[in-house]
Formats: sequence, structure tokens, C-alpha cells
Amino acid sequence: MSLFKSIEWWSALHSSDEECDFGCLCVGDITNAHDGSEQVAVGNYAGLLRIYSPSKDNQAAANDLLLESKLAGPILQLASGRYVSVSKDVHLAVLQPRSISVYSIDIKKGAVDHGNQAVLNKVYEHKLERTSANFTSGSFGGVREKELICVQSMDGTISIFDSENFVFMRFIPGFGMPGPLAYCAGTDSFLTVSSNRQLESYSYQVLAVAASSKTKEESQSVTSGKRIKVDWQLSLGECALDIRVVTIPSAATVIMVLGERNLYCVEESGQLKYMKKLGYSPACFYPYVPAESSSVNCVVATHSKQLLVYEGIIVKWATLVDDVPVHVCLGNISGNEGLIVTLTDSCRVSCSYLGTHPSIFSLPRSNAREMDQSAIDKEMLAVNDRIRKLHSTKKDDIISKNRDNEDIKVKIDMPPTIDRVSVSGPDAPPSVEGQVPSITVQIMLKALRRVNNVSVMIHVDDPLTCTQNHISIPSIAESDPIPCMTVSFFLGKEFSPASLKFEVVVHYQQSGSGNPRVATAAAELPITLVSWPHDPIKTMQHKVTLESNVRCVNLLDLFSELTSADAGPHCVGLKLIHGATATILTSKSSNRYRVQSDAYQGLWLVTKDLLRRIRNYSTSHKITHPQPVTFDEIYPVMDRHFQLRMSRLSVHQLLDQRAKQFRAIQRRLLTRFKDKTPRPLNCLDTLLEGTYRQIQALANACGENAYMLLMSNVELLCSLRLVILLTKLALSLSDTESELLESVLCINLRDADMGWEETVETSISALLNSVLSKRGKGDEHRVASTAPPEIPNDISKLKDSIKTMFDRLASGKRLILSSSRESDAGPISNISVGHPSTRGDKKLNFATTRGGIGEEPTTQEDVDNEAFLADILKSTPVSSVPRKGQSDILKPPSELEFSELQTGDHSYNDPKPPKSPDIESSMSNLSLNALGGEEIRDLKSVVTDEPSIFISKQVLGATEDPYGADEDLIESSSFFDNTADDTYAM
Repeated sequence: MSLFKSIEWWSALHSSDEECDFGCLCVGDITNAHDGSEQVAVGNYAGLLRIYSPSKDNQAAANDLLLESKLAGPILQLASGRYVSVSKDVHLAVLQPRSISVYSIDIKKGAVDHGNQAVLNKVYEHKLERTSANFTSGSFGGVREKELICVQSMDGTISIFDSENFVFMRFIPGFGMPGPLAYCAGTDSFLTVSSNRQLESYSYQVLAVAASSKTKEESQSVTSGKRIKVDWQLSLGECALDIRVVTIPSAATVIMVLGERNLYCVEESGQLKYMKKLGYSPACFYPYVPAESSSVNCVVATHSKQLLVYEGIIVKWATLVDDVPVHVCLGNISGNEGLIVTLTDSCRVSCSYLGTHPSIFSLPRSNAREMDQSAIDKEMLAVNDRIRKLHSTKKDDIISKNRDNEDIKVKIDMPPTIDRVSVSGPDAPPSVEGQVPSITVQIMLKALRRVNNVSVMIHVDDPLTCTQNHISIPSIAESDPIPCMTVSFFLGKEFSPASLKFEVVVHYQQSGSGNPRVATAAAELPITLVSWPHDPIKTMQHKVTLESNVRCVNLLDLFSELTSADAGPHCVGLKLIHGATATILTSKSSNRYRVQSDAYQGLWLVTKDLLRRIRNYSTSHKITHPQPVTFDEIYPVMDRHFQLRMSRLSVHQLLDQRAKQFRAIQRRLLTRFKDKTPRPLNCLDTLLEGTYRQIQALANACGENAYMLLMSNVELLCSLRLVILLTKLALSLSDTESELLESVLCINLRDADMGWEETVETSISALLNSVLSKRGKGDEHRVASTAPPEIPNDISKLKDSIKTMFDRLASGKRLILSSSRESDAGPISNISVGHPSTRGDKKLNFATTRGGIGEEPTTQEDVDNEAFLADILKSTPVSSVPRKGQSDILKPPSELEFSELQTGDHSYNDPKPPKSPDIESSMSNLSLNALGGEEIRDLKSVVTDEPSIFISKQVLGATEDPYGADEDLIESSSFFDNTADDTYAM
């Protein structure tokens, strides 16, 4: 039982076998008392007409029934209004199947104590030749001090009556069945919902002049007429139950339509103002405007015995009633303004108001003693101590407790091989070798207790994609079978990824408390998903050398799935799909691995996968990087990424100016077209077309720039991750230090719009002023800037900051100050950070102490390492490889080839990128000066002058392999001789 019920103030029910429907209720000053009170008129299908004047609470008294009369025929609809032309009094209109009658209710005062007597007098009646459905009334055509009546028939005709006179009859076009009918005085039109579920408006003036040309006299017996043209239509998509026109003081009139599932508010012009979707089946409604308000409220009755009060689309009150109303309205009954009058299908009429009965129950006074304040203070201290202990608990203990309280566990089942038949589909970009491969992964959820609203989200970095990235499950219980979801991954764009890791995030709600929780899991996809087996290549441009403390592993055992015809135990090759070609070599005389590729970014995935396979093969392997960590290859990648960002800003600025110019030309053309005296266009139409074509070209350039910027961002992330990995291996950085270095260089940047250059420059500056400062301490009094970082004009300062950071790391500085590490430890002199101008200045020396690493090499080991490095330095040139110079090449996006980003040469001498083109100079080709009638320049050159995306490139000269001079590297005369054991040995 609901607390919010409608309180019944008055009700009347005479017989249980009576029937009525919508339209059989009318509330108004029917007796013309002019005292502000209104009466209630009720009709039914038995022809009984009753008029009430409620005056007593809870039940109908005998004198509340003013009138009861039996009419000849069922009563379909009642309405009150000024329907008599010679009188200003309110009369009652009664619609029956074959007639429309207007009655007056006269009150005669009785003698002595017999009371007043109400008399029903028929003023006039119109016989209808067609069966009626409903009617409406209003001041049609702008008449004053009276109202006309419009009756809609079952066959789609409307008949207009002016008091005792018949005016005309018209046919509604496209009629199928009668709908609700209303009149809008603001537009002088009739509103109805046709059988094609559209709200239509018909002007009264159009209906009046649409007379048949055959006869000049109007009659109800016509069978044809002119086709009526609708003023406007609004598609509702459903049938309507009722239409009401609401006039808002000091505001525009609105049309309220109650549909079967929606509530519509429409302007007079036919524009939808708002719509409220109803989650129930409505029965009837009544819109009204509260006092001193400009919003429309609605009382909606439902078939679930509810009354809902809406203010706009917001529910302000909900209450229950005893029965389902078929008609509802508001009235001023006996001085009680705003009473809700409802009528049921059994002719039960009631007046009620909204509210609740106050409870007369009061809590008895407790005989217990009052609380002791000292006891309350002790309890508060105990609670505070408990909270303090919880906050002081170790973080590891909290994490372990949270793990014990997990509600769901996520398991990822990764197959050992890729799919035999790829499921990539036609959306995946094709490759030279054929359809891109795919791998199908199973994700299983094990519920330890019941959870609800489970949402599984799968994320993978571009260009990898998955068949479905969101899965919803209503609920999972511990006794239910384990849900198993199948997801396939494949390449979705034409470039290689920077990471093969994917994450599974499960969001759910606990069944008991409803608290939201999150469970995560991650896995690594195999490199065979993005690569094909390829024949090894002897000499390649970019190389990485790794050293192991034990003998090199047979590569055929490590990469069994990447073997080709020319592969051997010391050499395997692979080709990244839409990417570079890579080769892995092992040395015969030393414990070395070499990874080489024709593109620097192609080394990252192969090197990382090689280290992972070596560690999985044996835990005794310790891998280091004995060579200097240089930045010759990463600087061009940074320049290209920065140039693409600058080009994007230039294109966006130019596109903004062209859009403003396009709108200015449109305004000028519109002014010319509106002039009464036409003037020449002065080639404005040609200028408009040229500007439009240039906007299209700029939009295409924006799209190509965005795609290339995404490719450059992935290439930059590959290069950065490779540098961090080599630095970690060279300097023996801890996992915490490497993670901090990754966060400083923003290697997890997934969005190219986040601004890598300004973010990294700010992070490195803060790091150089703190733990990597020369004094070892940061400036404690330095105030951090609150302004957001802006994109720099060039990245020369960023390059210097990166070089300084790695130089200080190589000199012995550490990213995390540890108390166990002595402050006077010697520098790390076995690593040198190279620079384009100073590469290889420091000699590698393993004999000095490694400060801060905690390793004490023996004397024999130092001697062996020193001899080993001397042998390496003889065969490996320290200086940079000579390159041929070439000027920068600027290409538009349409001419830029994909191979230049993936496998193109990235080295050049000029570290500063070219500046963005001058926007004003490019605008001079197409100027608004032509609006005055000047000669317009050739638009062909203007339209094809697309903004360039700047890619600098320098062709590298042919160089010999530094390792090729060593006789120990290649023993066999034929590199591709599979019969020799050491064919691919270094």
C-alpha cells in the first residue's frame, strides 16, 4: 500500500451497469452562477445526463445532484461554451451518434424549504446525416463573443455549425479512422492525428474556401469536394489518445499530444519542442499552466491506477487511485481550486486532491536514563583509534585483503598458434603476403560470489583491433557455468603496432551492497600475429647487439614458428606486416645476439620478443647491452612527429579561415538575392565554388594528416621503448627506475593529440632539477607553474634535455635515491650516451667500479672484458656512419607514400624543423577583395594548393657492415649455404 495516495474529497456512483468513455465528463460553470465555482456534468452510453454540484466531503448528498435527465440515444461527448449567438451565457453541448444538441440549465428557486430546481432546456439541435465520432469548439475564423462547433464523423468529414446555422462540410484527405480533434486559436486551424500516425494541421480559411464548384449551397449530403491541403505535418509514429491546446500567459501557445507510449509538446508551427517517453500505458491526460508560471504541467492517468504529475518532462508527484480513469480534468469545486476530477468507465465520478494522511502515532517517551557524555567520549576515542590503526596498516596487507575479497576472477586463454583461417574479414587492410592473420583468445570469468551488471571491456592499441570490445552479462553466480567469451585480434591499419599487449577490464556490482568493483587482466599477443617468416638478410642498416653470460641459444628452438627455407640455428628472419624486415643473428665465438632491421622502429618488437623468449627458455641467462645508447635514429623520428603536429595546426588554421570566408560569401549572396532590384553577382558564385573546393581539399588534408600523425606516434613510441630497454640493460636499472623513465618519456601515449613534446619537456625539466641535478637535490623552494604546457616552436631544447638526462644517468645519477646506495659511489663509465655531434667520445671501460649497481667484478673478469672490448673496437667504427646530404623534401599528403614513414631513412643533419607556412600569404590567393567586383585569379591553382605536411628525409649512403670485417663473424663463403653449420654465425 502506497503512502502517496490521492485523498478522495467527493465521489458519486449510481449504478454498476452503466458505461462511459473519454469525453463523457465536462467541468465548468454550466449553471452560470458566476461565483467562481464549477459544476460537473457526466453522460453515459445509456443516454443519462447528470449534473453535480459537489458540496459535501466523502459522499454525495441528495442535493449535490442538480439534474438527471434521460436523452434519446447514447451520449458520446460533452462540452461547455458560448454556443448561442444571442446570449453570453455558458451552454452545454451534447454529442450523440446522429445529432448535436445545445442545452441551457436554468436554476429555479424553490418555495419554502423545497430547495432550488434545475431545468434542462434544449436551445437548438442539428441532425447529422453521418455517424459522429467527436467534436471540438472555438472561435473559428476569429469571431468574437461566441463559439462555433466542429463535428468529426466516422467517415472522415467535418461539419461546421454556427449556433443554429449549418456552415459547411469538408472531407479530410487520407482518412482511415477518426482521431482526436482540437482547435488552435493562435493559427485558426484544426489539429488531428491521421491514420498514418501524423499530427496534421488544417487551416479554417482553407477549409472555408474549398467549396465544390458544382454547387454554391452547402449541404450535409455532399459526397465529393476539393482536396484539402494540409498546413504542416509532424510524424508521431504512433496513434494519439488526446490532443489539447494550452495557452501560456506571456508565452507562445503549445500543443500537447498524448500518444500510446510518448507525451509530445509541439509548437504552433509544427516544430517538436520536447518529447517524454513513457514507461507505462497511459489512459488520459490533462495539461494545465500553474499560476505565475510559464511551464506546462500535465496530469497523466495510467492503466496501472496511477496519477502522475509532470512539470515538463520531470515527474513531480505520483499517486495511486482506486480505479483506472478514462477522463481526468481539474476544477474549482465549492471554492476548492485545483481538485482533480476523474471519471471511470463505470460512470463513477470523484473529486480528489494530492497528499498524505498525517500519522497520529507518536513515539512514547523512553524510560531509559539519559546518555552519559563521558561514555560517549570514550566510545568516540575508541572509534578514532580503530580508524587510525586501519590507516596505518601496510599497503601490502591492504592489497592482500582486497585480493582475498575479490568477487570475480578473470582468466585469459591464449592459444599457442594463430588461427589457421583468418577471421580478419574484408575490413582489414590487405598485405602483399595475403590476408592478415588473426588469433582467437578465450576470456573466462569465474565468480566467487554472485555479481550483477557485468561489463567486459577489451582494449588494444592501434593498429590492432578486435572483433568485439564490449560484452555485457546481466549477472553471474558462483554456481553458474563459467562464461567463456571468444575474441579475435588482427591488424586493422596499414602499419606495425608499438605494443602487443591487450587489457581486459571487468566492471560489475556486488549483489548484496551494490557497490561497483573492477577486475582487470592483461596478456601479450604473439609476434606472429603481426609478422611473416622471411629469409634472413646479411647486412641491414639499424642494429642492436645484446650480450649474454652463457652460450647463445639455438634460434630454431626459440623461433620455431618463424623458420624459413634459409633459416638456421644462428639466423632467423621475419617481416612485420605493413612494416620493416628484421633478422636475428647469433655469434659463434662470443655470447652475442644481434637484431638488425631496415627501419629503426622495426627493432623494438623483435628485440623485446627475443628477450622474453630467452628468459622463458632459461632463467640463468643475463642479458646486457655493451654498446653506447645513441640517438641518431630517434632524433629524426621526433622531428617528423613534431613537423606533423605543426602541419596539423597550419591546416586547421587555414581551414578555419576558409570556413569564415565561405560564410561571408554566403551572406553576401543572400543579400544580393533578397534585393528587390537585382544586381550583378560579380563572380561571387565562382568564388563560392572555389572556396568550397578548397575547404574539401583542406578537410581531406586534415584526414590524411591525422592518419599520418597516428603512424608517426606509433613509430615514436617504438623508438622510445627501444631506447629505454637498451638503457635498462646497459645501466642495470631497476624495474622502478625503468618505469619512472617510461613515465617521463610518455611511452604509454595512446593519443597523438595529447602533446608529446611539451609534456616530455616539462617532465624532463622537473627531473633534471630534482634527482638528476648536479647537486643531487632539487630546488625545494621552486614553485611549479600552473599554466598548461604549450607546443614549442622547435624541439632543439627537448633534444638537449633528453641528451642531458641520459648523460647524467650514465655518469652515475639515479632516478630514485636509496639509503642503501652510498652517495660517494663512483660513476658508471662503461656506458656513453651518444649525440649526433659527439657520438663515441667516451671509451667503454669495464675495469672501473660501477657506482650504485652493487656489483664487484673480479680482476680476471675485468681483464677478459677489457680484451673483449678492445677486439670489438677494432672491428666496430665509433664515429657515425657517413651519409650523403640532401635537402628537405616537402610533399602534400596525397603524394606522401606509406613506405616513407615505415621504412624510409630518418637521418638528416638539420635538427630544427621548418616553420609552418604563413597563413596570411596562403590566404592571398583567394581573398575577399573580389567581392567588390575585381578580377578573380585563377582558382585552379588555389584549389590545388593544399597545405603540405612536412616530412624531412635524407638518403643514407651505402655503408659496409661494421661486423663484416671480423673473420670470426662469417666463416662460410656462401651466406645462403644451409649445409654449413656456421652459415649464419656472427
